[in-house]
Amino acid sequence: MASLPTELWLAVFEYLDPPNAAASLASLARTSKFLWDIVTPILYHTVHFRRSAPIDGFRNSIIAHPTLATHVRIVVFARGVNIPGPALDTFTGFMLPVRARYGTVFGSLTSLAGVHVHESHLPNPPNGSSVGSWLANPKPLVRNLLVTFEDGRTRDQGHSHTRASLERSPLQLPPTPETLHLDHIELSAETPFKRGAHAALRNVSAAVCLQSHVHDGTITLLQAFLMSLRTIPNLSRARIFFPSAFILQLVTQWTPLPVNPLTRVLSDARIQLVVHDFGREGLGYRTAVYAEMCGDEALWSLGDPSDSVKTTAL
Repeated sequence: MASLPTELWLAVFEYLDPPNAAASLASLARTSKFLWDIVTPILYHTVHFRRSAPIDGFRNSIIAHPTLATHVRIVVFARGVNIPGPALDTFTGFMLPVRARYGTVFGSLTSLAGVHVHESHLPNPPNGSSVGSWLANPKPLVRNLLVTFEDGRTRDQGHSHTRASLERSPLQLPPTPETLHLDHIELSAETPFKRGAHAALRNVSAAVCLQSHVHDGTITLLQAFLMSLRTIPNLSRARIFFPSAFILQLVTQWTPLPVNPLTRVLSDARIQLVVHDFGREGLGYRTAVYAEMCGDEALWSLGDPSDSVKTTAL
């Protein structure tokens, strides 16, 4: 078994059926120390929490095997996930502060490259989301953040909810990210940027995943989002992906006003509007963002530049 180079084993693992890949790799890791060493960095590279319950098991694994923490590069929190933690200090009997309650779970992830969250974790105030509370004062610092916005109706525990029931309070981004990625930005209820805030933010990417049926309200929202990019005080670059040249032109050229409100945006060299279709689900965007979080700069060169759109829209 050890006679095969690691590269060949990694090539073999690529053929595993994606829905069952994690379980298959975990089974392989238990067969030998050799395969454990190869498989473990893959298993722990991107940790998905779709429910709250597995977080305790993850914490116990990190405590039992501290070296596992060095393999974790990305942590994903689905909607409704909460970080468990003791409510009381067992010594004093007083309530533990947020950082003490939740930071201990992820404080040892010294190789953490980025975090991916559902929009519901970032209201203001956190509204009971322990993930949002942790992100407000995280340890380690979260420098790269991906936020996924959800469509008007979602399903949770067998019940259907309208967007109005999800948005209990305004969205507020945490203070530490230097790079922010926004998935399905057309589904946000408002622009996430507040004038004068987000001093740490340098880089922004966003994916528009519309395929058809572009309503006036959606166009107005996207225009407001594009204009808000210029309010970020230390913005270095922004790359906004549109699925087609038609939708890009619709957003940048439609206006009932005599002067295009996007004139300054379209002439801002820091802001690139490009055509690249990641599909309705946006899975390709998330894959590219995960790679960017880990040091791959390819995301910032994807897509066809929209120079012709900038020229006609001015």
